[in-house]
Amino acid sequence: MSSFLRQRSIYATEDRIVFDIGSIYIKCGFSNEPQPRHILPTCTPIAYADSTEGCRIGGKLEPLWDLNITPTELGYMRRRLSQVLRDAYYKYLLIDPKTRKVILCESPLLPLPIKQTIADILFTELEIPSLTFVPSPLAALLTVGKLTGLVIDCGNLETSIVPIYEGRPLIYYIESLPLAGRSITERLKLLVKHHGRLLQHEDEESDVLLPEDLLDSLPLDFWEEIKAQMCLVGDRPSATDIVDGTTSRTTAGEYTHMQYHSSATSMVHRINVTDRMWVPGWVRERATEVLFEGDDDARSIATIVADVMLKCPADIRTELAQTILLIGGTSMLPGFQRRLQEEIMHALEDLKQYQKLRRLAIKVKIVQSVFAPNSMAWVGGSLAGALKVGGKEILRTAPSIPDWTHLPNGAEAER
Repeated sequence: MSSFLRQRSIYATEDRIVFDIGSIYIKCGFSNEPQPRHILPTCTPIAYADSTEGCRIGGKLEPLWDLNITPTELGYMRRRLSQVLRDAYYKYLLIDPKTRKVILCESPLLPLPIKQTIADILFTELEIPSLTFVPSPLAALLTVGKLTGLVIDCGNLETSIVPIYEGRPLIYYIESLPLAGRSITERLKLLVKHHGRLLQHEDEESDVLLPEDLLDSLPLDFWEEIKAQMCLVGDRPSATDIVDGTTSRTTAGEYTHMQYHSSATSMVHRINVTDRMWVPGWVRERATEVLFEGDDDARSIATIVADVMLKCPADIRTELAQTILLIGGTSMLPGFQRRLQEEIMHALEDLKQYQKLRRLAIKVKIVQSVFAPNSMAWVGGSLAGALKVGGKEILRTAPSIPDWTHLPNGAEAER
């Protein structure tokens, strides 16, 4: 039988293990396959004493790292990640790590200490033979058959914009913003606190606000479920859509959140055996506004996309604008793609600082893929493994971790 027709599977030792390690979910599987075998949450095991009837099933969902990780947190992350990776090999993939090379899909902005920790776990504890780092934006772009494009990665902790030209990420023009899935979760908690209602037993209506201690006790996976099942991204609001503003005091100071008219229906989600949470339709639709309102410096996802295009050479801007690719779990929210395209076009057409880009507004196009945005980078890594292309292969005997943040200076940078 020819090598073209030979079936590759978990039994073919030339297939590599592909990991895409995020802050709250880890995707794992084998190269040459169209989707990851497993998507594992980064759960912390629940102590026996704290679990129901002394049993322990699953765990508490917690992010592996934060944007500003400390050395103490890095040690804690290592212990948790080590266990998750062991489970990935021995419980889910059912494979000996010593027999398979590994491809790791990495974000260009992933801090070097985290990359070093991941590599150290794989080399010293699991004893893999080699490790190849593949940039997630480039891997995702391969899944749509492109080598040039603007990749917008909207995950849990931050949104990053990576321009890629002819298969080379343009490192100097990368931008990021700490507005992503976690920001939506925090806004959703705030809006539910002020506008949600508590339904008990079989009540259909209630004027009782949700107790603050009850909201504080709800775990992250509860809010992730609410966000995935209820939230959507509405059209760009007009002045007539705003009802009024409510000022709240948070740990970051006072914050004014708007109340909107909305055609979205209200929904109810069960909290426990007796209690349910009623969420207004406009909260479901407008919790995501935090991504488009901007941060303290008035920078939103749309404006940093425009900033990246403005910094890129003029002769590649059109091609970048016509090939925008969305990846990351947050970009899967219903209506996100349409709203982001609308916001980018508005920024290019109406904001004075982007006058040079005004002609690009009508050319903005978000490309479609048959793969889910949250798995697109993993699929690209699988494709790279099948074609045996990618970055430098790092051996266990001489590990050398690539550092995107170490950029040359002066004349070398200009070249």
